[in-house]
Amino acid sequence: MKVGKEGIVGAMAALDAWEKRDHAGIRVRETGSLTLWMARLQGVAGVSARLEPDPTRNPLDRLRLAVDPERAGITAWDLADALASGDPPVIVRDHEVEHGFFYLDPCNLHPGEAEIVADRIVRELERARTRPPGRPSSAVERNARRFQRLLAWPD
Repeated sequence: MKVGKEGIVGAMAALDAWEKRDHAGIRVRETGSLTLWMARLQGVAGVSARLEPDPTRNPLDRLRLAVDPERAGITAWDLADALASGDPPVIVRDHEVEHGFFYLDPCNLHPGEAEIVADRIVRELERARTRPPGRPSSAVERNARRFQRLLAWPD
C-alpha cells in the first residue's frame, strides 16, 4: 500500500490542529457535562452514577450509569435502546450493558447537548416507572433484536 500526498497532508493538518487545540477548555466543558449529569441523576430511583477515568488513560472521564431494573422499572439495555431510538437519539457506550450499566461520554457533545442527554435519560426513566409492570427483555432478546436490525440494514 502506498501513502499518497493527500494522506500525508491530512495527517499533518490533524497534528497541527491537535497542537493548537484548547485542551484545558475542552476538559472544563466535559467536566461541566459530567457534573450536570451527576446532579440530574442523583437521587433518581434505580440508578446510580459515578465518574470513571478513561481506561486507556486519555485525559477524560466518563459517567458510569448503573441501572437496578427492580427499582428503575427498566434494564440498562432497554434504557440504552430507548435512548437510541428516541427523539433526539442519545447513543451511549453500551458495550458492557449486559452487566447492568453503560457509560455516558461527554467528549463529542456540542454546547447545550449535555442538558438534552440528561432530559432524555430522566424522561425515559419516568416512562419506565409509570408504565404498567411487564417482563423486562433479557440481554439475549436484546442481542437478537440488534442482530435482526443488522440483517435488515439497507444495502
